[in-house]
Amino acid sequence: MARFYISVEIERRVRTDARNRCGYCLSPQRLVMARLEIEHIIPISKNGSNDESNLWLACPLCNR
Repeated sequence: MARFYISVEIERRVRTDARNRCGYCLSPQRLVMARLEIEHIIPISKNGSNDESNLWLACPLCNR
């Protein structure tokens, strides 16, 4: 699957808004053994966008 560019500034705002916690299980970044991932709420393949309102922070386990 192709990766789409998300600017550093938008990524920083998504992480700040989520308080560096997974949006599903609420695990904080400091307890997750991998970097929390930015994911699309509505996938790009379903006409989602890279807008900040369509991005979510998730731990690798929840994101899979």
